[in-house]
Amino acid sequence: MKNYEFINNNLLDLNKIFSCYSKKDLMTFNKKTITYGEFKTNLLSIIGLLNEIGVKNGNKIALYLENSPLHLYLLLASWVMNFMFIPLNFKAPLDSLLADINIDILLSKKMPERNFNGKIFEPKILLDFSPKTTFNIDKINMLNESSVIFTSGSSGIPKGVVHSVENYVYSALGTIEFLDIDETDTLLLSLPLYHVGGLLIFIRSLLSGANLIIPYDLKSIELSINTYKPTMLSLVPTQLIRYLNSKETTENLKSCKAILLGGAPSPKWLIDKALEMNLSIVPTYGLTESCAQVTCIKSSSPKESYYTSGKILPYRELTFDENNLITLGGKNLFKYYIIKNEKVFPVVEEKFKTSDIGKLDKDGNLIVLGRADQIFISGGENINPFEIEKYLLEIEGIISAIVVSVAHKEFGEIPWAFIEATDDINVNDIKTKLKMFLPSYKIPKNIIILNPKNTPQGIKYSRKELKEMAKTIIN
Repeated sequence: MKNYEFINNNLLDLNKIFSCYSKKDLMTFNKKTITYGEFKTNLLSIIGLLNEIGVKNGNKIALYLENSPLHLYLLLASWVMNFMFIPLNFKAPLDSLLADINIDILLSKKMPERNFNGKIFEPKILLDFSPKTTFNIDKINMLNESSVIFTSGSSGIPKGVVHSVENYVYSALGTIEFLDIDETDTLLLSLPLYHVGGLLIFIRSLLSGANLIIPYDLKSIELSINTYKPTMLSLVPTQLIRYLNSKETTENLKSCKAILLGGAPSPKWLIDKALEMNLSIVPTYGLTESCAQVTCIKSSSPKESYYTSGKILPYRELTFDENNLITLGGKNLFKYYIIKNEKVFPVVEEKFKTSDIGKLDKDGNLIVLGRADQIFISGGENINPFEIEKYLLEIEGIISAIVVSVAHKEFGEIPWAFIEATDDINVNDIKTKLKMFLPSYKIPKNIIILNPKNTPQGIKYSRKELKEMAKTIIN
């Protein structure tokens, strides 16, 4: 572990970070720059205002708003004031989100329709006036619970993942060390801030001295790439495929130090194309429970490594159980779930057993082989959806692929595939190509082509939603 002066005996000294980079730009939003010193002043003002509206130790404070600097102020305010920050998915119906957790204070432009027992304020109240009280930033206990990030995963069951300050700090430091991020870098906030991956982009900037670019909204990411020419950004494969259609964007991406690819498996043809174009792509593996990244490819690794998820980052632990399930530990591992307002503790002896099946290759790179909870039986044969998805993603033109089980009278369950494609693609041609690698019972009985513009949640599809879609098609 490196010797970071702002960490001592599990206490975080934010003042040292702010004073170290005081006059340097921390972020740019809406064409305005904010220095570290200005950010600290604004943070203290917001903390004072939160105190005035009644925020107390241990409260749960939710924000229902599109990406904004306020998310970042509230995350750090939660560290200082010891409340739990809950960034809500602004693309989802507000009332459905409020059913999953008891919230003390809701910051939202939109008012809920259902009965809500907490206090409700418009977000602008934290930015419109100066507080009557002042606040100092003391050293922060890094074991304090900091946030609740909701994830439905592939099952569709909402789970609130509780992270501590320590999780954020060491997750960020591990990435900073692995990718050599420093104050000469410019990071683009290219992910939603209701995902932990989005929040971590900010924490990496904060701790490294890098400048953070916040696009006006998630639709203007490509404009921000071409305007600010970031050295590092995180993308899902669908985004990269779309950006490669622009010559200007492609040229600017070539100057990136690292393009982190995650959120969904990357098509093999996309990796080949990106490497041929000399793009510094770095496929990753991570999950909300691990506070974003677990593994990552090192730039300039052998080509074969890019078809894996890379090597484990600092401060993480990764092992496999007797069934080859990936088991995680380390300083970035979450504390517990909140499910239907109840605490659930799946972390046992500081280890969390995922549902992902995996192994290491001869060079120590992680290979993810699918999810144990998605394997199903069709006519007496075991079917791993990941295996079918893998071969689908090797077909040029297919952007993403999700295989789900659908009820069948004769076979019990059969595989259906839902795909996104770049061009017009022939379903029969897809099946013909799959027959070169898979037995007939693993060939999807139906292949549905999805419109990438209709992706719910903006990142990836829910398997539960696709299974429901299959039912409507059958009926």
